[in-house]
Amino acid sequence: MEPEDSQWGLSPPEYSVQAGPSSGHLAPQAQTPPAEAWQDSHTHCLWQMTLSQRRNPYATLRMQDTMVQELVLANKQLLMVRQAALHQLFEKEHQQYQQELNRMGKAFYVERL
Repeated sequence: MEPEDSQWGLSPPEYSVQAGPSSGHLAPQAQTPPAEAWQDSHTHCLWQMTLSQRRNPYATLRMQDTMVQELVLANKQLLMVRQAALHQLFEKEHQQYQQELNRMGKAFYVERL
């Protein structure tokens, strides 16, 4: 197969018209080994995807915008989770220091209002 689409280097699979009881229907030209059949179907799939992307540029832009928004929200959520984990770590360390000081007979000064 020679690439017909210079941007993606892909071309559609070749089909031929069959004669007989189902004349007029498209069918693959020849039986190919499984490895080649997989490669041909993979090429056809890529070709269909790029064709779809060229036909629906606004849908692609909307999808990209949605992905960017999801990444922003995921980063905010990750930041909140990390801040909460850091807060828990500081609380745990503070309690450990307080216990060590209590064993030594000392304590933090806590102003009561």
